[in-house]
Amino acid sequence: LVKDGKLYWFSLCDARVSIYECGQKVFSSWDDWKYFLQHLPQSFDDIEKSLRQKIIRSIYRNGILRNGEKIGYGLATGESDAEAYLEFGIRDIKSSDLCFVHTDGYEEYLKVPEMLDLFKEWPQDLEAKIKKLSREKIEENDDNFGHERSLFVLKF
Repeated sequence: LVKDGKLYWFSLCDARVSIYECGQKVFSSWDDWKYFLQHLPQSFDDIEKSLRQKIIRSIYRNGILRNGEKIGYGLATGESDAEAYLEFGIRDIKSSDLCFVHTDGYEEYLKVPEMLDLFKEWPQDLEAKIKKLSREKIEENDDNFGHERSLFVLKF
């Protein structure tokens, strides 16, 4: 919601809100991976991949310690522990700001100056240019650019 120069936001799971001013990120709402990465055992990469995935889903998805500390990442599964991963707030915005509401699949894209330039310029063929840039980036690195992407952009 945007009203009177303020952005009222909330995010859950892999959805986040990022605000850019003059091409620089000045705010991002979400960093669940920091909890997750801090709590992984050192030898975690040595575990067979399918077992790692089971451990991640059973321990770290919506993971909360008894003291309420987050240890994983949030996912909207209907589990009550997901509520701990809900974030919300109010941010002042300026007419030059770009606000991105996106899933983690767009995180790497927002590090690409050409992507931010597209939204600053907002050309008539914006959709076609995003698709073209996306195809190029997926060919370049499918792991970083080819997965589950949702994006909404507000230009003030």
